Amino acid sequence: MAQTPPPNPPTKKQGDSLMRNLGSFFGHIWAGVRAKPDAPAPPLRQTVAQNVEERQQPAPDGLGQLTLRRTTIDEIIVHPTPPPEPKP
Repeated sequence: MAQTPPPNPPTKKQGDSLMRNLGSFFGHIWAGVRAKPDAPAPPLRQTVAQNVEERQQPAPDGLGQLTLRRTTIDEIIVHPTPPPEPKP
């Protein structure tokens, strides 16, 4: 009867250390403790269009090149309506 070799031991993944993961875990717990459950929801945002205009020209002092960039972002923001007040 053929024997199967023992399974390979799990290898340690390269990435965040144990202390980093523990700090992240307790950070999430702390954020949950400080959060106000009755706080209003943040508004919903959606980017509709983004336009970038870029222009290069020589620097006025002649020491290099300037890059002039203008970015225009069009967004839609939906503010949630507050719940109606309960009637007494």
